[in-house]
Amino acid sequence: MAVASAMRISRRERELNLRKEIILEAAEAVFADKGYYDAAVEEIAARAEISIGTLYNLFTNKEGLFLTVIEQRVNHFLQQITQRAEAEQTVTEKLDALLAGIFDYLEQHQAFFRLYVTATHGLPWHLNSEMGEVLFAKYKEIQNYVREICQQGKDEGIFHTESPFSLALAILGVANAFLTSWLMSKERRRLSE
Repeated sequence: MAVASAMRISRRERELNLRKEIILEAAEAVFADKGYYDAAVEEIAARAEISIGTLYNLFTNKEGLFLTVIEQRVNHFLQQITQRAEAEQTVTEKLDALLAGIFDYLEQHQAFFRLYVTATHGLPWHLNSEMGEVLFAKYKEIQNYVREICQQGKDEGIFHTESPFSLALAILGVANAFLTSWLMSKERRRLSE
């Protein structure tokens, strides 16, 4: 009896997680299409094929849903790009893989990219400050990861810099400049170009 109960709880948890993921995917699409302000919870629920009550049972409000979408997608983004870099051996291969991973991921997940830009540049202060804390912590993770690669490059004599942190910021700054240029461009070339 206890085994059946444990299996039932496990199954419920799996179903709950699946339902949340479906809602998050629907929310990401609606927020990306409409923007935060024009996105309606009713449209998100309809796209996820659930009732509004079910949505509110899982997420307290639109703001909480938006913050959850951003945080989960940023976590997935960081996981993907660091795994790609870790698969390489040398410092230069790691940096190349990291940058290619950033460009590939954002090109493939353009809805997330639009949400990220919205979250960092266009939300009201109360949302932006909470989101800013989450995103700043995540950005610090990637800065530290790139700094570690730059430190390894310095230790191996590949990079001649006094500050691996400054080099990491420069590398990420160049990547951000390419991303911004690509986002603002009327012609959509591949980011890898």
